[in-house]
Amino acid sequence: MIRLLVILLVAATPALADPGVEALSAFRVQNGLPAVRHSEKLDAMARAHALDLSRTGRFSHQGSDGSDIGSRARGVGYGYCRLAENIAKGQRSLAEVMRSWANSPGHRRNMTLRDVTEAALVRTSDDVWVMVLGRPGC
Repeated sequence: MIRLLVILLVAATPALADPGVEALSAFRVQNGLPAVRHSEKLDAMARAHALDLSRTGRFSHQGSDGSDIGSRARGVGYGYCRLAENIAKGQRSLAEVMRSWANSPGHRRNMTLRDVTEAALVRTSDDVWVMVLGRPGC
């Protein structure tokens, strides 16, 4: 019984249950960088932007309200030293979007920023993807 409880607690841990952050961490480790952990605040930020892009049909780092990555971070209470954002549209799987970003110099640069420690990756039902990477504090 105790063993089952431990398994359930580990499975419910957000950092272990986020395939996007796990894929990003694996990519970073393959490239000689430390893994990142999931951030609930970055997740909320990425989710809001992805849903905005999906709802409005836009494809931009700027929100329909004029927001940018910094203002969205402040909006969810994320104090940061470093922020980066990747967006994509149309990729039908996590593997496909990760491959697209890895093959794009600017997106790859964001995924390999040495000083980021946290991330989130969100996908909408119509395949809009938003990844936010950050380092809190400073």
